[in-house]
Amino acid sequence: MKNIAPIPQNSRGNLILGITVLLLITAFAVGSFLRLAQSEMQFSHSSLYYNAALNLAEGGVERSIHQINSPNGFTGSEWTQKSGYWEGVFENLDLPGARSAEIRIRVHDADEEEPVVESQGKIFVTDDRVIVRQIRANLAPLPIHSQGIVALDRIRVSGNASFFDSYKSSLGPYGEDNRGSEITFGSTSVERDAVHVGHATIFGYAATGAEAPYFGTHGQVVTYDDPDNHNEDRVSTDFVAQFPQVEAPDSTSALTAYPEAEGTDGNRTITIGDSSGETVQHYKVEDFGIGGNVSTLRIVGPVILETTDEISLTGNDRIILEGENASADVYAHGNLRFSGNSVANETHNPGNLRFFGMGGESQIIDVGGTAGFYAIVYAPEALVNLRGNSEAFGSVVAREIEINGGHFFHWDEDSATIDESDLRRLSSYEELTQRVYRVSF
Repeated sequence: MKNIAPIPQNSRGNLILGITVLLLITAFAVGSFLRLAQSEMQFSHSSLYYNAALNLAEGGVERSIHQINSPNGFTGSEWTQKSGYWEGVFENLDLPGARSAEIRIRVHDADEEEPVVESQGKIFVTDDRVIVRQIRANLAPLPIHSQGIVALDRIRVSGNASFFDSYKSSLGPYGEDNRGSEITFGSTSVERDAVHVGHATIFGYAATGAEAPYFGTHGQVVTYDDPDNHNEDRVSTDFVAQFPQVEAPDSTSALTAYPEAEGTDGNRTITIGDSSGETVQHYKVEDFGIGGNVSTLRIVGPVILETTDEISLTGNDRIILEGENASADVYAHGNLRFSGNSVANETHNPGNLRFFGMGGESQIIDVGGTAGFYAIVYAPEALVNLRGNSEAFGSVVAREIEINGGHFFHWDEDSATIDESDLRRLSSYEELTQRVYRVSF
């Protein structure tokens, strides 16, 4: 049997020493790793709470806008009226990992056109650690035509390729020197297929409330700066918008009949409006008065038309806006159907011809085969059809929008500055980071 030589004493000592040093190094490394992990976790939590405090402050602004836009405003709410402002205090909010959180808000000039909101998000991480962030927000009236072509439920393009972009009517006619990539083609719905782009080209934005828009083989969102490449940054799934109901102006003193038509039989014309633009004529009538021997309604000054019956213009039937002071606000309770070149807004300013849908969810507004339809359509409960190889300038808001055939639609960016509602929206905000500007709640 082979004998194994014993390990010398000094070698055993060196081995034990080496193992001890290795263990110490390992222990130090593990300790450093744990301290680093703990430090990173604390940093991560600090960053989380820091961002969460700002989210709370932003939530306070949203809560203020909601309260201002509610039917009764702040009256009868959980808000408290102070000297010069309304105050909202929302305490003991749950936040994972923190002891508690709260939001404090002040709303100044709540009944004015441009209220100011001061909002604070505060997180009590521990008894001796608190994170506070504040913002000041400026509100403004909500324009009802500020988007482009937008549906509450669904917007769908079918058939031949369609084209959507923007321009500014204040700069003159649409063309290469007056066109932009600012139109929003979208829906506030969270349902699937809420936005069906199909093969359309959108020089602007495609937006939904949740689900991604559907694009056909040739469908794309582009800009005039880069017209050949689809821009995914201009596609969003968090679109939110408000579309308040409108009411027709008081019709107590409205005229109930048009003046006598002039011209030869079969081609007679009704002319309304003060061509000087000094007065607004208000009519509450069944329709446009076109039919029989009357083929044209000519508008030469500012008018308000409230119609109660269905209106269908075909063949040689026409409504014409003519002259620098011509404009018409049409509050339609029945269906509207326009074909051919039946609507001629010769001012070429969409804001001068506005159709307000008042007929509820059963109302249909149908525009087909029109060479140049310059108008604003606001019908948040109606179905709007844009048909045939046609071109439109203005804006459309509807419950549902169907577009078929090769349609060209140019949103007038200037429409965003007209028809401000009683609702308020966020105009701008800034974080109050310097102590001198911060609010003492």
